[in-house]
Amino acid sequence: MIIKGDAITLTGDMGPPDFYDGTLTGSGSFQGELGIYLMSGSKRTYGGDTVVVPKASADIVLPTKETYVKDDITVRKVPSYKTENLSGGKTVYIATES
Repeated sequence: MIIKGDAITLTGDMGPPDFYDGTLTGSGSFQGELGIYLMSGSKRTYGGDTVVVPKASADIVLPTKETYVKDDITVRKVPSYKTENLSGGKTVYIATES
């Protein structure tokens, strides 16, 4: 038996899959289940930021399309703060850094 290409092992809910590239060779037989998952396009691993802080001035795009993301992506809460104003009340700034 010879399998050429990329092999991915999935460990259920234990974590992300492991990627292997190369050739798997063997002799004899094996018993159990064999599943094949075909991916088209890029198989690269995303290596960019995984923590995002929203901004009022611009969109933030994480270039994760057609990639495998190893870690969770965390979107932080929208930044906000309060200040006293001249009328004796408070002014709230949302999505603005102090």
